[in-house]
Formats: sequence, structure tokens, C-alpha cells
Amino acid sequence: MPERTPPCARALIGIAALCCPALLNAQNSETLTREVRPFVPITDEMLLDPDPDDWLMAHRTYDFQAYSPLSGINRDNVHTLQLAWMRAMDEGPQQIRPLVYDGVMYIAHNGDHLQALDATTGDMLWDYRRQQPDDLREYAALGNRTRNLAIYGTHIYHLTADAHLVAFDAETGELLWQTIMGSNMLATFALPAAQGEQ
Repeated sequence: MPERTPPCARALIGIAALCCPALLNAQNSETLTREVRPFVPITDEMLLDPDPDDWLMAHRTYDFQAYSPLSGINRDNVHTLQLAWMRAMDEGPQQIRPLVYDGVMYIAHNGDHLQALDATTGDMLWDYRRQQPDDLREYAALGNRTRNLAIYGTHIYHLTADAHLVAFDAETGELLWQTIMGSNMLATFALPAAQGEQ
């Protein structure tokens, strides 16, 4: 996983799939499919000592090293790497570092657009796009980007541009709950369904 994402407006994220162990082990297979396993909730212990196959936070570990211990790609075989898949990001500024857990890549485009992809094939697993207030930029001129998502338990967490903390089912992308985090004018533009939800 790279430490920094490219600053271009339409970043491509396919190269990250090359770090997926399932892809490295497939070699000559014509079709790749993700093995579906029961979702194991993320625990404090997993965040403190993540599996080498996973990338559970922006820098992977709390010491901010942004280093992967995987050894499938090395100096002897790096010249054989080929593009496995790619997807275009939404137009606009991108600062996200994808999260990867159990072969699933979680990404956030600008504009509160979240996706879960099969990290081996690039296939879409779920897609969520939040309806933002029409006049959001009158109150928040900057910040039209997501720097990172969070994963814990069985949830993906995201802080929206209109000051809401939202939680999704990591497997299905179902919006489970949302709550207003800010006391500024943005709170008046919350969708009716969000009022009072905790």
C-alpha cells in the first residue's frame, strides 16, 4: 500500500490490488473470485497488531510507519508486476488511503461517496452516495474530500461534509445510524430521517 495517494483529480486505485495475497497466489488463473467467509469483527487487538494482509487505518499501525510486512513482492519479482484492475475515482481532490480487510477494499471519494470493492478483482461489493445539502458550500467552502475512513467491530465509520457521523454495515453497506456532530449551521440542513437518530 503506498504511503501517499497521487494528487491528480482522477486517481486510479487498481495497483493496490497487486498487494492482495489471493491475487499473488492465483498466478495463471483466468478468473478470480473472493472467498466469502463470515465477517470477523475488528477488535482493539487487531488494530494494535494487524494481520499483514490487512490495512485497517490510514498508516496501517498506530506508530504511523505506513509499512507493509508482506513479502510477496520483492526486488527479484517486482519487474513482473502487471495491472490487475483499475477504477476511476470521482472527479475532484483525493486524499484517501483505502482500508483493506479480509480481501475487501473500502474507499471514499469526495462528496461523501463510499464504496467497497473486491481487492482481488475490483468488483463492486457495495456503493453509497450521500445526498448533500444544495447550499453546503455556503457554510463549508473547503473540505470537499475524505482523508480516511474508520473500521471497527462490524462497521465502517465516516464523517460527512455536513457534520454527521455515519456508520455502515461493513459487509452490506447498509446505513445503520447517523448522528449530528456539529452545532453549526450545517445541522439545520440534516435530512429529516437523521433528526434524533443516535
